[in-house]
Amino acid sequence: MPALEEVDCEFIGPGGARVERALGDVVRCPVAVRGACATSDAHPRDASRQQSDSAKPSLARAVRDAALSNGALTEITRALSQSTRDGAAPKAALAWHPTKEILATTDDGGRCATRDAAMDDKGAVRARKRASDDESECEDEVTTLRHRAHGRCAAMAWRPRRGRALALAGASGVCVWTRERRATRASSAVASETGALSPVDAAKVRALAQRGTSGKTSGYRWRLTIYNERGAHEAGPTAPPGGICASECVAWSPDGLLLVACSRRCRVIHCWDVSAGTYTPLGGGGAGISRVAFSACGGYLLAAHVGEGFSVWQCDTMTCRKWSTNGREVTATAWGNVQGKQGDAPVALIATRGSAKLSAVHLSPRDCVNEIAAHVLPLELPDIVGGDASRSGTSEHDVADMVWDASSSRLALALRGGDRDGVVALYATRTTNIVSSSLIGYFDTADDDTGARVPAQAVKISTPLAVAAGRLRATLAVAFANGDVALVPLTFADPSLASAAS
Repeated sequence: MPALEEVDCEFIGPGGARVERALGDVVRCPVAVRGACATSDAHPRDASRQQSDSAKPSLARAVRDAALSNGALTEITRALSQSTRDGAAPKAALAWHPTKEILATTDDGGRCATRDAAMDDKGAVRARKRASDDESECEDEVTTLRHRAHGRCAAMAWRPRRGRALALAGASGVCVWTRERRATRASSAVASETGALSPVDAAKVRALAQRGTSGKTSGYRWRLTIYNERGAHEAGPTAPPGGICASECVAWSPDGLLLVACSRRCRVIHCWDVSAGTYTPLGGGGAGISRVAFSACGGYLLAAHVGEGFSVWQCDTMTCRKWSTNGREVTATAWGNVQGKQGDAPVALIATRGSAKLSAVHLSPRDCVNEIAAHVLPLELPDIVGGDASRSGTSEHDVADMVWDASSSRLALALRGGDRDGVVALYATRTTNIVSSSLIGYFDTADDDTGARVPAQAVKISTPLAVAAGRLRATLAVAFANGDVALVPLTFADPSLASAAS
């Protein structure tokens, strides 16, 4: 089989210059969008916010001080401290459109922005050019959506296929914004969701519509639907019926018919049939669910449990099987495919706390599943783990977030701990029978004022697009702790052509 190119990813520096680097060097990556994501409490964007945060002690700090004043450090204090240290707080929310280079983010103010993030040859975000006067055929460069129901959401996901709906995990349920066409000019009517907004927010929406952002003739509007334990409800002036259905992670099935969400504080997986608007809880284990994700074939649903272990659900029969992770909590997951004699088969990558090794969970193809069975193989990252750590299985590094592109060719890891704390590692992966990887490089970004490294919180790769014969192009988006987002263009060989040649 022809080998895939090892180093075929170009790091773009300021001014469009290609960056020359040796393998293992950390490349400083420029920021593309500033303040796009909600910032973490540990990395405020300015001194005034830092002073404000320090003036209001957190719950963990208050409980700790009370315990110390009584002369004893209680188990509750230890649990809160461990939760803060382990990063149980929501990560920055990012989502790529399934068919276009449109990136959705949410900032500190609870505003969800969808922006055109297509990059030119110099590595800069290019402005979208309208192909015709009909604005219904194009997207605005930046569209802002805001509602109190999702606020500062923890995660988001575009609906597959046409991508006209964006789901956001909220404190009271899952908020789904749907882009709809309408036959009237946007300035003549306000979208239906404004009735649920505050007067100030409603005025902002009207002002946005009057600026003509929704089209000259046909136009469009965004409609908000809230999914909770009572099903689907249109957003209106009053709160929808149903109890609190808090969610911290959200995912769509590949066909876009099922919507699932989970929370670390809830033991079940929230599942909705979008066409019918009905709600069904899945599971009921002894721990909360930290993340959920569907396989590309739609036959499996992976759920990571708080504390340790993960479950794999077979979507056709709604049966599940649980695997243990030796007492380590799952920190990141990613789905891909391997090419075998029976055709493509799904494989899930699992990262656990306190280890820089990944586990590859090989499952059977959807059309030949009788029962849930898997082969779990280690996927070592020797450029991260070395020395005694490679033999003991423990390391000062672990993975805070992970993404595998749709072609299973590029794997990006946000590292945590050690001398590479906050660095993003990019790997080329091969998926013939088993998964193997080789390092492409590392990159990070720095604070403008202090010059210190800003930790990466979330990574997402857009859907690869063909740019030449046998070549694919994608964009890696990285959200940092200060709210900035970096965009790294990736170019690589098409693995499907290499598989056909073999």
